[in-house]
Amino acid sequence: MKYVWMILRTDLVSVLNKSKGGTKDKLQLALLPILWLVLAGGAFYGTRLFFRYLEPYLAAIPGMADAVALKFLNSVAVYVILFVFLGGFQTTFRIIYESDDIGFLLSQPVPSHSVFAAKFITAYLALLPMVLIFGGSTWFAWGSFNRAGLGFYVMVMLSFMLLLLLIHGAIALLLLLAMR
Repeated sequence: MKYVWMILRTDLVSVLNKSKGGTKDKLQLALLPILWLVLAGGAFYGTRLFFRYLEPYLAAIPGMADAVALKFLNSVAVYVILFVFLGGFQTTFRIIYESDDIGFLLSQPVPSHSVFAAKFITAYLALLPMVLIFGGSTWFAWGSFNRAGLGFYVMVMLSFMLLLLLIHGAIALLLLLAMR
């Protein structure tokens, strides 16, 4: 585990040092979290407006609002799964196999499973914002609209993080089989 943390720390320092090169890189690194927050806020606000718009029309039929919300939230989950599965292939392949330092790391006296685990975690963290922006914010909007408790939000975060871990593991396994 020591080697995994060393590789992750080196990758983080490498990303931060790249941003010291010019103002364009610094600006991109600074604006990325802001972009994520804007996208998540837009998805949250749009979903909340969607539920607010549907409520008066579906209130006349008992259970219809819950059925539509369930279908919508299931569709969002399927969308996130497909989004991560299709986008995850490129990201995972780029981080694990096309990394500039992969040859160097594998030639060092570092266990290969530590190198793979560090690259797996790096790819997971690169895909995590996509899941939380599009999946988490819509579920948060539904929870906010229905005044859900804190436990709901914790379960949404944990569920989407576990969902990403399962999909990312399947992608890594498929890439390992393909690269054999």
